[in-house]
Amino acid sequence: MIIDDFKLWLKSNEERILQQGLRLVDVYKNITEKEIEKSVVYTYENFKYISQLTIRNDGYINIELLQKDSEEMVFYMYCKTDKKIMFESLFDNYLYYISQN
Repeated sequence: MIIDDFKLWLKSNEERILQQGLRLVDVYKNITEKEIEKSVVYTYENFKYISQLTIRNDGYINIELLQKDSEEMVFYMYCKTDKKIMFESLFDNYLYYISQN
């Protein structure tokens, strides 16, 4: 399922995430009896940003990045897929934005 694939991507990209100063501060798991309805929200922060990565087994993915001091949303991506997603391509934009600002 999509959440399991995302967890593998997170594990293999842990160093890239740490290079941006991001640290995991919370994980919320929405567990239901139907596998397709499960979701997980990872909350990361560094000195400048708070981000939430929401991954759902039904294919919905949200990436939100807030400026820590103003709480203004400065980066947002949303997608829906019904196929195997390339997390590398999707999250490269997120990590690049953090690295440039």
